[in-house]
Amino acid sequence: MSSDPMAIATSPPDDRAARRATWALVLAFLALGPAIGRDYGISWDEMVQCDYAALTVDYYASFGRDRRFEHYRDLRYHGPLFEILPELLFRLSGPWPRERRDDASPGPKRPTPRAHGHGYPTYEIRHATIHLAAALALVGVAACARALGLAREAPYAVAALALMPRFMGEAFNNGKDIPFLCAWTWSVWAILRATLSPHAGSRRACALAGGLVGAALAIRVAAVLLVALGAAALAAHAFSRRPLPRPLALAGRLAAFGGAAYLVMLAGWPWIQLDPLRHPVYAVLDVVHLQTRIPVRFDGADLWSDALPRHYPVTMLAIGTPLPVLALALAGLASALCALARAPAERGPCALLVLWLALPLGLFAILGNNVYDGVRHFLFVLPAVALLASRGVGALASAATRPRLVHAAAAASIAWGAVAIARLHPYPITYYNALVGGTAGAVGRFETEYHAASYRAAAEWTNARARATPGRPLVVLLAANQYIELCFAYYLDPTLPIRVRPLLEPSDAPLDADYYIALDRFGWAALPTTSAAFARTYGDFLPLAHIERDGARFVTIFRRVR
Repeated sequence: MSSDPMAIATSPPDDRAARRATWALVLAFLALGPAIGRDYGISWDEMVQCDYAALTVDYYASFGRDRRFEHYRDLRYHGPLFEILPELLFRLSGPWPRERRDDASPGPKRPTPRAHGHGYPTYEIRHATIHLAAALALVGVAACARALGLAREAPYAVAALALMPRFMGEAFNNGKDIPFLCAWTWSVWAILRATLSPHAGSRRACALAGGLVGAALAIRVAAVLLVALGAAALAAHAFSRRPLPRPLALAGRLAAFGGAAYLVMLAGWPWIQLDPLRHPVYAVLDVVHLQTRIPVRFDGADLWSDALPRHYPVTMLAIGTPLPVLALALAGLASALCALARAPAERGPCALLVLWLALPLGLFAILGNNVYDGVRHFLFVLPAVALLASRGVGALASAATRPRLVHAAAAASIAWGAVAIARLHPYPITYYNALVGGTAGAVGRFETEYHAASYRAAAEWTNARARATPGRPLVVLLAANQYIELCFAYYLDPTLPIRVRPLLEPSDAPLDADYYIALDRFGWAALPTTSAAFARTYGDFLPLAHIERDGARFVTIFRRVR
């Protein structure tokens, strides 16, 4: 065996059955996507993402003259590379009218929310594109598994990720974290490739790795961690060989890697183009010192997002991952750590896999950054969990006297995630495992439906109520600001006489609303029973209906007491 510590990944065992199973899983994910994703609602930051994408495309279309994107909220600190794609597809799909939105915030002219919900496929195109990115991430996980010497276990890695409820819950309406997860996964694959024979030391392989890292940077600047990982992997590989590399040769590889990363990031991020030296630094500082503070429910207490305990992401990952996958991942982590200590041939790949998981979580434990929404900001570590789970399957099977029984048990336990996804559909982001009593046990203790996508079901309920009472307009008091309002208004039937008064925005809709609809977050659903000011302003309301899954309420619909 070669003395190269990365050599184990150069010729993984070829298993045609594993390849067929992997592609079957990916194709099944693609085929079932339209049926599953059509029930997903809009998440509450999609409107600003769509507007930012439109402004970015306008910048490129004007050859840099239209710079409105620079002043649109704080989105200049976020790379728009992925957002451009669904916006381009939207523009190519038809000559859609572009009217100014109902709100007065700066941004491109777009259809109003109610008109937009019937006939203008902005979000349908967007959700389909996000789904494709999720499917591409699954292919990337399989590629990483083969590069890590886990070719026979690749189907377990793909299944473990695809059937993680947290992954599936974001796979259609999270246009920031799913594409970033995809770009991160392929970047790790390219870094592995650049340090493996026959590509080891190839500047072309280093440039490919850098280009993919640059694409990740142009989606989220947190990919700066990939720059460090990639440079460290290239240097470690070079110094592990004998004779030692010439300084100029190593510098050339690092230059190809770093230069490609910088150029791709520059091409896909207009704000960086305006000041290529300082703006990347400002973007990193914005992530480290994020100013947006929101209350977060954690273990029954309401804490500000910049004051969460340092173990927050680790805890949320532990209680939000199906227990069989978590157990297999822990077994895989133990196997990888043993390989680091005892198997020089596996040291490089195992180090990269372990750091994929440990580095982001460890940095949060040290720095205590401002985060919220559970593991959403750490979604890119889920492929590492899936790969560790597949390594755990291989390690347990190798140690067992009946390996086929281990494989069958692992397949069945991973597949159990599909049951949780089906029970919570279309809100699998609300999944919690038995460590906290499941999703029902997490209500009141942790965040559940943080996207406000369940307002879609509430809007469909409102449509049905309006049809049942023809001849009189319905007024809905909605717990929302101008961005969350779209999660509800997009799905209203524009032919029905329904008026929406957002609770957190000025409105000319009547105060005497017929219904109050509230997401079970930020205490909104408790206002009718806990706030005297609310009762004085809007009247008395009693619960009428709920949007719920598996014993957990996400939205409460109140009727006004006449």
